[in-house]
Amino acid sequence: MRWLYELTVWLHILAAMVWIGGAAFIALVLVPAVRAPGFAPVAPSILRAGAMRFRTVGWISLAILVLTGCAILGFRGFGWNDCLTGAVFRGDFGKALAIKLILVTAILSISGFHDFYLGPKAAGIILEDPGSAAASAARKRAALFGRFVLGIGLFAVLAAVMLVRGIP
Repeated sequence: MRWLYELTVWLHILAAMVWIGGAAFIALVLVPAVRAPGFAPVAPSILRAGAMRFRTVGWISLAILVLTGCAILGFRGFGWNDCLTGAVFRGDFGKALAIKLILVTAILSISGFHDFYLGPKAAGIILEDPGSAAASAARKRAALFGRFVLGIGLFAVLAAVMLVRGIP
């Protein structure tokens, strides 16, 4: 059974890498790259296509993270009853787990708002009139939420490290 635990941890780490890496790529590479003046006519279309593709990959990654996270807790000897009674949240492990779960809940909530409401609304405004003040404001708002959820994701990785290495 150890191989199944290790496979589950590997999938968990891989899904985190894909989600964090994709979000970082969009925020740190794609968005700044298409801001170059030569890309102005196609920038909204490129951003929309990239965001829509990552939305699918990102949500699959998040689903894998939730499922494998639950499985990893099971492999570590925690069951549903431990979660319901709060036993899983005792000690340093439990504190780190609570922090990670709060961050994951924030990621899921903010990502849902960004990916299914704010982002599509911004894309519509930007595609309609790319040079308008409304488009600029919508672009900034969507980018801010994207960067914010990426930051939360990085703190979730820190909480994951504390789960296995202890709270300093």
